[in-house]
This record gives sequence, structure tokens and C-alpha cells, in this order.
Amino acid sequence: MAKHRLFILPLAASALLGTLTACDPPPPRLQIRVTSDGAGRDAAPGDRRCATEADGQLCTLAAAIDEANASPTGADIALPNLDEELPPGEGTGPEPSRYYSSVEAVITGDVRITGDHGTRVSGLHLTVAGGAKLVMTQIRPMEGIEQPIWLQVDGTLLVEQSIIEANAWPLGALPALNVTASGSAIVIDSILTSDNPAGAVLNAGTLVAIRASIAPSQLCFSGQPTCFGSSTAINTTGSGQTHLAGSAALIVGVDPADQARCAGNVPVSHGFVHLETPCGGPTSPSDSSGPAEATYDRLSHALTASSTSPLRDAIPLDETLCADASIDVRGVTRGLDSNGDGRGGCDIGAVEN
Repeated sequence: MAKHRLFILPLAASALLGTLTACDPPPPRLQIRVTSDGAGRDAAPGDRRCATEADGQLCTLAAAIDEANASPTGADIALPNLDEELPPGEGTGPEPSRYYSSVEAVITGDVRITGDHGTRVSGLHLTVAGGAKLVMTQIRPMEGIEQPIWLQVDGTLLVEQSIIEANAWPLGALPALNVTASGSAIVIDSILTSDNPAGAVLNAGTLVAIRASIAPSQLCFSGQPTCFGSSTAINTTGSGQTHLAGSAALIVGVDPADQARCAGNVPVSHGFVHLETPCGGPTSPSDSSGPAEATYDRLSHALTASSTSPLRDAIPLDETLCADASIDVRGVTRGLDSNGDGRGGCDIGAVEN
């Protein structure tokens, strides 16, 4: 990719971005700030006031989604970092928890959920209904607790700087992201990981991943003939199309026996893609393969590449995928010298090591 050359997303992604951003100034959106870590629902969806049935003064994430779905102009939901911003006594008990309680909901409107790099959720199961839109920024699982986050997309989704983890061993898991035939999703600077046997990500619609890490989780135990989990990162089925740019498919877990692979339709590379096992089809000269030499901590949700990983500094500073990148999934500045050669560059995937 030459210097100053514009990075061209596929037409499907351009159309998807168009559904998320209008040319004319949009009407005022409803602004909602969550004030409680509880799970109560909204008392009166549509009254433009987020308040639970149990206590009319508290706005939970579940209640915020109820009210946002009912807003004809769309809604922005702000999730504060509970460690820093939730005053004592505003939780579900005498002292608040430091994470948002489990929420299972269907997005039926035009909704944006925005946290910060410390916002944590203990269990989040969201389905984006057909015709609905969800933008989710800076959301991650609770540290030390395996409470899955998973998303099903029948409509339109944009995920930025988030960790979507559906690991649930030994109970089995859903994919971190399931894009159905009617769905479209863009994932930017985010980690998608799951031990779902069919694949960490299932896509029967349109998926675009930009500087993303897609990580199937596989656990292997000494003396056991088989491993738990999967080595499939992306499973593209039916007429689904997967487009990758600056992204990596890499297996993680405890002594995984395999390398990450793809299943179904071959993903399209738009440059600087690392697939541990080549998926076939046309590739870019900037692509790479082989062990990514990366590990993922299921408790802290930290993805780390070794000092010799091919992911490090793989994208030159003057490439659009690096020049247009500001921070990674953790809020770390992109373009650092992470391989120690004295020259800066961006790492492939969601993490700048």
C-alpha cells in the first residue's frame, strides 16, 4: 500500500458506515447517563426519562436500553467507570459493585453505548434486531469473572475499542459475535474471543474488521486426547462476506495445540492481515502467517504478543491503517516502537504492545 494512498473499504462497509452517519445534522438524540449498577428495567419506556420500576431515581443499563429503544430520535447511553464515578450507596446494596450487572436485551432502535477504558460489564447479551443500529465503544468484561459478553447482529453494529469475550469453559460458549444473513458489522480496535466450538466469530452477513484481534480460545490438558474449545477464528457461512484490514486471527488458551484458522467462505484481505493458518484465496503482499506468539489472560482480559511476534510494528507509520490510528483497545497510543528496532510502527490487531 503506497504512502498517502486511501484505504478503500469494500462497498458493503461503506454502505454500513453510511447508515451510521448521516450527511444532514440529525435531530437531537436522547442523552442517558446510567447511575446504577443494578439490573432493573425502565418503568415507562418512551417518557424520555430513564428510571427503574424498583426506584424511580435510578437508571440502570437495562432501563437505559429500554428508554433508548423507545426514542424516535435515537439515544446515547453513557456508562461511567464505576471504580471512579459511582458514589457510595448508588449500587444495588449498601455498597455498589464495581461493574454493571448482567443484562440481556434486544436493541430495536438507534442506540449508542459509550463507556471508558475502565467500564466493565459482568455478562452482556445483546441482540441487534433487523433495522436497528448499535454503536458500542469502550466496553469490556469484569476482571476476574468469566461472565460472557456476546452479540448477535440482525441489523447494524459498530464496535470500537471493546473486548467481546464469550469464553465460558467448562460450560461451552456462544460466539463472541454472530452476524446473521441480514446483519452487518464493523469491528475496530477490538478483541473478539470465544471458546465456541464453531468459531469465535460466526458471519453469515457482512463483517469488516479493522485492527481487530479475533481469537479462538482452546484449552489443552496434559494426558487428554482432545482439547476443549476451537481453533476456528472466523466461520463465514452462506453468502456471508468477511473483510479484514490490519487484523489478526490468533489462537489463545492454555497450551493450544493448533493455530487459528478460518472456516467457510475465504475472508478478503485489505492489507496487513495476519492469519496463523492461511485461509486461501487472494492475499496482500503485506499479509503474514504462522504463529502469532500471543497470549490472552482470561482473568485480566489482557492480550500480549511476545517480543518476537510478527504482529509487532508490522504496519509502517505512513500507511493509512497506522497513520489514521490514534489509540488501541486499552487506550495506548499507536505507532510506538514495540519491536525495539528504533523505528515506530503500528502492531497488527487490537493491541499496541
